[in-house]
Amino acid sequence: MNSKSTAALNLYHQWFGDRAHSAYGKTAVINKPGATHCAGCGATGRLHSANSNQDSHSFCDVCVTVAGSYEGIKNPGRMGAGWAAIITPENAILSTGNEENLGAFKKLPNTQVFNNTVQKTLIQCILSPPEPPFLLVAFGNSSPKVCRQLRASYSKDLLYISGDSIDRIDAGIVRRCVSALNDADVPQKLLASATSSVLTIARGVASEQATERAKKTIIDAEEKHPGITEIVRSMPLADSLEHRWIMACAYAK
Repeated sequence: MNSKSTAALNLYHQWFGDRAHSAYGKTAVINKPGATHCAGCGATGRLHSANSNQDSHSFCDVCVTVAGSYEGIKNPGRMGAGWAAIITPENAILSTGNEENLGAFKKLPNTQVFNNTVQKTLIQCILSPPEPPFLLVAFGNSSPKVCRQLRASYSKDLLYISGDSIDRIDAGIVRRCVSALNDADVPQKLLASATSSVLTIARGVASEQATERAKKTIIDAEEKHPGITEIVRSMPLADSLEHRWIMACAYAK
């Protein structure tokens, strides 16, 4: 595991390992017969099975935090509805829309818990990230791979969303574009139309008729909202991860 993965796993364990162990105690079976390596990070030593099923994977003291389970708080894959967390060495913010999970989280010491969607928590961190290093996680499922899919962020402008997958986002560009859209008060539908038209022309593979329609759409958009073309051209490509988050952050409900 690389240094960002190790740092992220340790941050996660600091808040949801030691504290969860103290609050609930592990239900895992220690020293599972036949297991020699952690299914998460590959470490040797004391191992725990993820649950009472002896055919399940085994994990070390740290990785069981992510893929194991406790008496009162389930592992990410068994929670349903998903949840998200923003974790720093000094603070942890948890959010979930699941009432059962919410009740369990509130019992963890020194954590802030909110009834919120995963999407809104991610948007919060992208627009206003904490001081690095921090860990931004969003879970919907759990597997041995998730232990290797945690990344710590060491910059406010380049951050990672860890969990079911790893997304690397240029948050600095996202925030600049969101600010420009908010300042110009660009309607979402008009932006989408102009973006599609600019992309059609830029690709240069559309028919002459489609290209002319795209040009007319841009002219009409400029008449309705002067400067919109410049904003569109300053944004990342429409199929990029940054563009998706720009739209999500600028038009969050």
